[in-house]
Amino acid sequence: MKVGLQSIYSEHVVTASPDTPVEEVARTMFGESVGSVVAESGDLRGIVTDRDLTVELLAEDSEYNVSSGEDDLIVHLAGEHQRLAADTRAIADVIEEESPR
Repeated sequence: MKVGLQSIYSEHVVTASPDTPVEEVARTMFGESVGSVVAESGDLRGIVTDRDLTVELLAEDSEYNVSSGEDDLIVHLAGEHQRLAADTRAIADVIEEESPR
């Protein structure tokens, strides 16, 4: 079953700058009752999801923060970098094809 992007997108988009501390991003998600925050600094830089926070960051009990890279959002976790692609077309394709939760 194909689902059109218009039927599942939200007009209320919560954003954060790339240098926002991850703890603040998590508080924003909780306060806004959203599962993701778009990282932007004038342009789309990437997206941080509740899964990213839970699995990739909080489970590590490490020092961490979020900052922007040239093309991607980079999550710094204990000195290691994980790149999260900011390709909105690929995201839309996955939503339309896979119909995730």
